[in-house]
Amino acid sequence: MLKEKIENHIKENTERKRLPASREVHSKRMKDILSAYLKEGKLKNEKLKSSLYKKYNLEEKTIMETMEELKQHVLATAKKIERYEGRIKQYRENVQFRRNQHLFYRSLDKNQVQASVLPYKEKTLNFWKELWENPVEHNKTASWIKDIQKQATQNKMKNIVITIDMVAKQVKKVKNWSAPGLDELHGY
Repeated sequence: MLKEKIENHIKENTERKRLPASREVHSKRMKDILSAYLKEGKLKNEKLKSSLYKKYNLEEKTIMETMEELKQHVLATAKKIERYEGRIKQYRENVQFRRNQHLFYRSLDKNQVQASVLPYKEKTLNFWKELWENPVEHNKTASWIKDIQKQATQNKMKNIVITIDMVAKQVKKVKNWSAPGLDELHGY
C-alpha cells in the first residue's frame, strides 16, 4: 500500500513537470519558426534551422501551417494540464471528505467569493424604480398578436363529461394498499 502511494506520488510529480515542459517546448519552437519566417529564412543558427526543417517537414508544408499545428499542440497541452490539475483537486477533495468532512466543508466556504462591496441602497432603489415605474407603450396592433389570438380561439378545449361509471372503472384499476397519489386517495 505504501509502495503504491510512493509510486503514485512520483508519477504525479513527473506528470506535473512533464506537461508544462512540453508546453514550453512547443512555444519555444513556435518562436523559433516565427523568427525564421519574419527574418525571411535568415535564421543565423543553421543547425537549428536544419533541425526545424527536418522535424516539421517545412519543404512540403508552409511555415504558417506549421505554426498553426504548433499552436494546436500548445492549446492541447494546456487543456491536458487543466484536466490534470482538476483531477488532482478532485482527488484531494475526495480524500479530505473521507477523512474529515468538517474540514472539507470549511475549505469549500473559504473558496467562495464574498462580495466585498455591497451596492448602495439608493442606487438599487433608483435602478428598480426606473425599470418598473416608467410606463412602456407596446405596439398593441402587431400582426403576431392577432395571429396568436386567432390560434387561441381555434383551439378551445371541449367540455368533458365525467360519469359515475368512468370513475368506478378507474377506481377498480387502483392497486390494493397503495400509497396515495396527488389525489390523496388510498387504494384499499
